[in-house]
Amino acid sequence: MRQLLFILFISILAFTLSSCSKNESNDKNKPFIVLNGNSFISWPKGTDFVDPGAIVYDITETNDTIDISNRLQTSGEPNVDLVGLYEIKYNADDEAGNSADEKQRSVRVLITK
Repeated sequence: MRQLLFILFISILAFTLSSCSKNESNDKNKPFIVLNGNSFISWPKGTDFVDPGAIVYDITETNDTIDISNRLQTSGEPNVDLVGLYEIKYNADDEAGNSADEKQRSVRVLITK
């Protein structure tokens, strides 16, 4: 009897595990990034930098366009105390793991009168 219960338990467990599927998404649409403002801006030396930012949109499997800006990642920041040209990079991935094409903003820190 124990052997029969064990076999029954293993069979149920195997069926349960095989019927569980991963979150397989057919979403092949990569998100897209829209910069707020221009891709090249000038900034006065010694002034706190405020990044205009960007918005990230994704097209879902049902062709709905949704805002996923909470998934936006940025790298780089201008040194406002040093005149020069700096790059800020913007990236994002959607829930399906699709990566957006990277966007960049150039910031020229300069002396103003």
